[in-house]
Amino acid sequence: MIKFYKIIICVAFSLIITSCNQSINQNNQNKKSLKYNPNLDKTIVRTFFIEWKLVNGILTKLPKDKKEEAKIKCDGKKLVLIKIDTNEENLAKGEFKCID
Repeated sequence: MIKFYKIIICVAFSLIITSCNQSINQNNQNKKSLKYNPNLDKTIVRTFFIEWKLVNGILTKLPKDKKEEAKIKCDGKKLVLIKIDTNEENLAKGEFKCID
């Protein structure tokens, strides 16, 4: 009778191990198949840079022509200023992103 219980416990244990192994293999395959697809990412479209001359020392105010250029690149989405740098000649270079 004790041998019968040992056999049942061994069979149950081996079934548990094989099911866990199958789950781990499926998870690894799913991770490999998930790759970044920029066409599916609707939040952030892309990053682009715009340079403009500072007017009256105002850093974040874009000239109208540069603002129109940014709107064309964003296709009507929101324009977000991410990073801004200036140099000695009062030129500002801004990094922008378009978001929904």
